[in-house]
Amino acid sequence: MSFRTIAIALLLVGLVWLGGMAAFVFTGLTGGQLQGPGPVILGLVFFGLIPALFFWTVGAVFWRQSNIERRRRRDVRLQENILQRVMTRGRCKFEELAQELGVTPQVVEEALYAVVGMKLFTGYVNWSGREIIALEAEQISGDKCPNCGGAIELAGKGMARCQYCGTQVFLPQANES
Repeated sequence: MSFRTIAIALLLVGLVWLGGMAAFVFTGLTGGQLQGPGPVILGLVFFGLIPALFFWTVGAVFWRQSNIERRRRRDVRLQENILQRVMTRGRCKFEELAQELGVTPQVVEEALYAVVGMKLFTGYVNWSGREIIALEAEQISGDKCPNCGGAIELAGKGMARCQYCGTQVFLPQANES
């Protein structure tokens, strides 16, 4: 069961509890069973308001936790999307990633730092060109096509393609350091 579901249930229980106590006290007043406002106020406070506040407070804590979890899941999805795009394409511009993902370039930069901190991405950032480059892209720089001698460019994760003849070159996996 999610934090959000528990929060909604607790908030509703608090509301129903307070409503039930108010109805109980109101029917007692109209039926003439209660003697003056003292017992009414005391009953509402101890049997209605305090338990309802407890349910609402605990519900609010669960609601807050659900928002934290939603932000974490959103951040993880963003990091996965960035990592997937960079590793698949080999190189991506911050602005293009930001536009594709519907975020700002600053958010892309922060997510990239998080991915690097988790040691899930190796490569480098060309800050003047505002471009993220996977390690495989650096490994092929200056290499020539084995078929025609033309320049090859990174075409995907572990693969480069000659821009002239279309030959695909499969790259070795990067060594862990």
